[in-house]
Amino acid sequence: MRKFQSMIIRNERQFKAFTGLPEKGFDRLLAQFTQCLESARQQRYEKHRVPHQRRPGGGRKGSLSTPELKLFFRTYALTSIT
Repeated sequence: MRKFQSMIIRNERQFKAFTGLPEKGFDRLLAQFTQCLESARQQRYEKHRVPHQRRPGGGRKGSLSTPELKLFFRTYALTSIT
């Protein structure tokens, strides 16, 4: 079960209402989204490769810890705007 699903979403209809996508579509998009996040993180690391005070990964942690939560928030925000 998804982390956010246990809190607010009870069935497929509600999931589609929140995200605008069926669960299978969300899963396919999640795989691509995760790859893009990792690629962007790697490019950012290589671009700013200078001596730092902290190691990569140090510093403040984001509120949305997993790619799944990030994608859910983005799809939910987009469906609530339109």
